[in-house]
Amino acid sequence: MYAESLPERTPIDLAFVFCHPSRSSGGPLRDLLAAVFADRFRAQYNKAPDALRFADESEASFMFDLVCRYQPRPIVAVSANFLVVPAHIGPTNGGVPMGTVLRDPIERICSEFLSHQRDVRGNPNASPVQKKTARSLQEFADKFVRGNFYARFFSQTELWEPLNENSMQTAIKNLGRFSIAARPDRNGLREAAETLVELLPSPSRDAAAAWCAANQARLDLPEATLGGEMARSLPASVRSRLQLENKMDMEILEGLV
Repeated sequence: MYAESLPERTPIDLAFVFCHPSRSSGGPLRDLLAAVFADRFRAQYNKAPDALRFADESEASFMFDLVCRYQPRPIVAVSANFLVVPAHIGPTNGGVPMGTVLRDPIERICSEFLSHQRDVRGNPNASPVQKKTARSLQEFADKFVRGNFYARFFSQTELWEPLNENSMQTAIKNLGRFSIAARPDRNGLREAAETLVELLPSPSRDAAAAWCAANQARLDLPEATLGGEMARSLPASVRSRLQLENKMDMEILEGLV
């Protein structure tokens, strides 16, 4: 549908693509790219937070064509809150390094819950369902299908579709495409940022390294990162249930170095 409205897909120079799953502590890497590439950076975030991919898959391809191929100053770095696969990007001049972040699944759910709770409390027109889900972490996780978020995200399995072993294997396969799959909850983002710097084209490395040097505190991600403190103080019964509901995600993260 979308592709029909644009010319032939010509090869492009794309410096980096960052896939930024919701509430995964990836903000510093997105901001690094924005600082280095300025007006040649694009943050393309799907406006429907419950959607893990575009309803029409050709929409993602259309976005890459539009901003990376057919503008006076083509975008050369992209951050997106949906999974990007090579078919979306199309032909390129050389390989395209890609990065992503995955944090402890329970911390991620807690972070998303606290963000939801803050939004609901600040909204005088919040619906009864929103108010109910803002009162309980389990209500929130159940209502919005937040279990095994990464298995869904990296396998492009929508909320109404059941997960199975094939979903997890697809997620693992897609994660294998990434040059960086950082675990910020385990060791911050310094190492991931240093790897990102090395993957960028040489003219951009000095600026990226300077940004990292000036933002070490952000890359260290203090323990107070939204969601971490709540996750550590959960009652054992709640934690056990969430671990069971996120078994696929736990296995996926165990496989990451």
